[in-house]
Amino acid sequence: MGVAAGKARGMDEVIDLRVAELMTSRLCHDLISPIGAVNNGLELLEEEAGRIAQDALELAARSGRHAAHILQYYRLAFGQSGSGSSARPGEISELIAAILVGTRHELDWPNAAAGPPLPPGAGKIILNLAIVATDLLPRGGRIAVATAPSPGWFAIAVTASGQEVRISNDLMLALDDDADTAQLTPRTVQAYFVKRLARRLGGELVVPAPARDHVRLTVALPIA
Repeated sequence: MGVAAGKARGMDEVIDLRVAELMTSRLCHDLISPIGAVNNGLELLEEEAGRIAQDALELAARSGRHAAHILQYYRLAFGQSGSGSSARPGEISELIAAILVGTRHELDWPNAAAGPPLPPGAGKIILNLAIVATDLLPRGGRIAVATAPSPGWFAIAVTASGQEVRISNDLMLALDDDADTAQLTPRTVQAYFVKRLARRLGGELVVPAPARDHVRLTVALPIA
């Protein structure tokens, strides 16, 4: 029985080719805009001089930084870099805030910079939950992060608050234990991924029905 359970858990951790394709699609989608802005700025520099050239240079620099932040985010959120190592809350908070620049979402994570290192994998969970939270707020809103250690557990709560907070049917399907990867989209693959990531780390993602103006996503991870 133990062997069968172990095999089931191992199968649950396998991400098939479609999931990899969708994650890549989301990465490329998020990078198109800032990289395109860099190219536009450089083209203006070639054509213009004076104040317009200065504006183009600032645009290219700002967009280049944004693209770098997105790449750093995906490296930690989807790659192996964020799985086994600890991260400081301040580092994770700064990264989330950086990728929210220019959106209608704002991060609320009080005293993150002063917090102790997170348990291995916790930073990766928070990064993914934060972006899932943005998908719950199509008109923008506040994304609040809270963490709390307790004996044997580390609790994570990410709350999406706004005027039109909602969980789409597609997102609920992605969060289902028996989710069909053929039904996933680039907008829902992250929810699918983080649910299975939490399970691989020994926890479980809990997504209750939305309240009037917020949804709270919670994960409790076992710690030694």
